[in-house]
Amino acid sequence: MSLLRPWSAPITTLSQMAMVGVFVGTFGVAEVTDRPLWELRRQFGSVEQLSWVTVNEQPPRVIEPSLSGPFDLWDGEWWRIPLSSFHHADILHLMMNISFVSYFGSLLERRWGAFRYFVLIVGACLVTALPEYLAGRYAVGYSGVGCAIFGALWALRHSDPMIATRMTNEVVVWVLSFLAGMVLLTVLEVVPVANGAHAAGVAYGFLAASVGLGPQPWRGSKQVTFALAHLGLIYPYQWVTHPTWNGKYEWYRADLPGKHGRRDTDWAGLERAVARDPALAGVWRRLADRALERDQLLEAWRLLVQGLAASPGDAELWKDCRMLWRRLCVSPDAEVARTYVKDHFKEEAENVLRELRRIIPPPVLISPGRPVEPTPQFVEADTPPEPFSWEPPPERVWPPRRDSQPSSPTRDAVEGTTL
Repeated sequence: MSLLRPWSAPITTLSQMAMVGVFVGTFGVAEVTDRPLWELRRQFGSVEQLSWVTVNEQPPRVIEPSLSGPFDLWDGEWWRIPLSSFHHADILHLMMNISFVSYFGSLLERRWGAFRYFVLIVGACLVTALPEYLAGRYAVGYSGVGCAIFGALWALRHSDPMIATRMTNEVVVWVLSFLAGMVLLTVLEVVPVANGAHAAGVAYGFLAASVGLGPQPWRGSKQVTFALAHLGLIYPYQWVTHPTWNGKYEWYRADLPGKHGRRDTDWAGLERAVARDPALAGVWRRLADRALERDQLLEAWRLLVQGLAASPGDAELWKDCRMLWRRLCVSPDAEVARTYVKDHFKEEAENVLRELRRIIPPPVLISPGRPVEPTPQFVEADTPPEPFSWEPPPERVWPPRRDSQPSSPTRDAVEGTTL
């Protein structure tokens, strides 16, 4: 055990100390202070789901609940991916990885030496979590690196008698069965596990021991090729930090003037956002706001209806559609506006129009001593009440990044994925 004999495997011991230090610096500090866990994890380099909140309201209010994501990663902070390997979901997760590395890591380090072992650890931190991030899951934990250590020992046991005495068939079968059990638990939705990182770790460690960091590293064409192949990591890291296929990423980049060197909103970027993800209701509303500022009522209506068809459960879209319909239904463009609804909702068009005619009254203020009077749930009208004025939603002002917070409390990553 490296913790019992730290001088025999110093890199293994340092990695365990780093895991414990990060855990104490996040969970421990969060337990004794009022600082939220997500903030501490982010400060220690983890990838966290964030959303933007107001700066002048107490408690802070999330401005756009549908806009969330790993903003720091999208800003190019790629180093958060390898650093997330040292974060863990809970104490059990931490102790499992420390125990695994104590046995397998100290064994490999004593046979390879500190330098080669350190190179393997660095490479594994860079590589093993990438399958999860490419799939949109932001996992944490050291077990991907632990699987790389296991994969290296698995390859070396055929050429190193000493390792073969420790890495018996029973040990190999036990570890592979454990990893298969993790896949089963994930399929059954019992525990979300980053199985892609585990598989990538085993493959990377086996390849590193067989080719790149074998008995005579850096002395043959295979070893050099293996080393140079790491340059190819530039491309998956570029995809993870700039996921242009992700509508939320396009929204985040487009709707933050000043943060990304622009003076105004990137409207083309917002159009790309809804093209990639039509369910982003907030983007449709932003585009409709712009059309209203230009007095393009039909264009604003088209955008709102298109957004409502893609995201029919969004209450704010319904509210904006109701308000704009009260203005269009008595205008010469009423029939064209109805046509847009019919084109997008087909046989449900009449039900949608009936819903849009609802005028939801504001809350009734009851003075002390006044009996509560029932308020009708809604009334239907084809003409706007007097007086009436169209007031578009207030401009959405994005605060600086220091005011970001998780859209929902997360222990470790999206969907709670662990490594």
